[in-house]
Amino acid sequence: RIEQIAAAGQSRVIGRIPFDREVNAALMAGKTVIEHGRGPAVAAIREIWTSIQQAL
Repeated sequence: RIEQIAAAGQSRVIGRIPFDREVNAALMAGKTVIEHGRGPAVAAIREIWTSIQQAL
C-alpha cells in the first residue's frame, strides 16, 4: 500500500525497515537503534541512508 501511494504521488520508496526486536532493546537501553548497533533494522536504516546520500 505504501508503494502504491508513493507511485501515485510520483515518489518512490527507497527502503523498508523490518520488524526487529533489537529496536525495543535499544529503547530499553536508552539508545537509538543505530547507537545500539545490532539487528536487521540497523542494516536497513544504513542502506536507506546510503541511498539518500547518493540521491543528493
